[in-house]
Amino acid sequence: MKSNKHIDTLVAMALREDIGSGDVTTETFVPKDVTKKARIVARERGILCGCEVIRIIGKLIDKRIRVKLLKYDGMHIKNRDIIGTLQGPVYSILKAERVILNYIGYLSGISTTTSSYVKKIKGTRAKIFDTRKTTPAYRTLEKYAVTIGGGYNHRKGLYDQVLIKDNHFKAIEKNSVKDLACLIQNVRKKIPRRMKIEIEADSLMLLRKILPLHPDIILLDNMRGQTLKKALAMVNGERKRSKVKIAVEASGGINLRNVRQIAQLGVERVSIGAVTHSARSLDFSLEVI
Repeated sequence: MKSNKHIDTLVAMALREDIGSGDVTTETFVPKDVTKKARIVARERGILCGCEVIRIIGKLIDKRIRVKLLKYDGMHIKNRDIIGTLQGPVYSILKAERVILNYIGYLSGISTTTSSYVKKIKGTRAKIFDTRKTTPAYRTLEKYAVTIGGGYNHRKGLYDQVLIKDNHFKAIEKNSVKDLACLIQNVRKKIPRRMKIEIEADSLMLLRKILPLHPDIILLDNMRGQTLKKALAMVNGERKRSKVKIAVEASGGINLRNVRQIAQLGVERVSIGAVTHSARSLDFSLEVI
C-alpha cells in the first residue's frame, strides 16, 4: 500500500478525532523534551496489514519520530512478535499510539479473515472475492487488506464493472430473453471493451433467461445444495453448446463452515461480504521501552 491523498486524509481525520483539542493526559503529565523508543507488539497470530499507515501517522504527528519496521504487510505474525519501533519525543508517540493500533488491528483483522477463507478452499479452482459491503470511505484500505490476505477485489465501485441485479430487472420491467439480449447488446456498446458484464440470478428460472445472454460472469445468489448443482450443470451445458467462457460466482450466506463445500462444486469465484464487514480486529500493543 502506497501513501496517497485519500489515505493521508483518512489518517489525518482519525488523528483529529482522537486528539481533538489536545491529549490532556500526555500534555499535563509527560515533559515535551523526553525522547524514548516504543515498540509495536503483536498479541496474537495472524496476517499483518497496515504497516504503511504507521509511517503516515508518525509523519503527521511529529516529523521527528523515526519509524523502523521489522515486519511487513502479508507476513504471518505470532504473539509477541515485534512489528516495528518508533523513536522520538515520547510526548508525540503517545498521541499516535491508539490510532496506530486501531488501524493495524483493523486491517490485519481483514487480511487474517480473508486468509482463513483462502486456506479453506485450497486445492479447488475457486478464488475468494470481496464485495462492496465496506465501511464508507474506507473501501480502498479494506480492499487492500483483502488482497494482502490472498483474496481478490470484486468491483472497486459502481464505475468499473457492470453488475445487473434483481432491482435492475425490476426497474426496466423487461422479462423476455429477446428484450434482455437487446439491452445487453446496448450495454456492451456503451462500456469500455474490456469491462466485464456480470448478471445475478437468484433462481433457476431466471438463470435460464440469463444464460443465452452470455455475460462474462453469472452470480448465483443464495443457492445451495441441489439447486446450486443444477445451476452449475446448466452453465456447463451452455458453455459446451455455445463454446463461450462464462465464469460462475457464488455469493450469499457463505461462511467458513460451508465455503469449501461450495468451492468444490466447481465455481470459479466465491464472494464474501464478511471478509470486510465482519472481520474481527487483531490485537496489538505499543510498549514504551
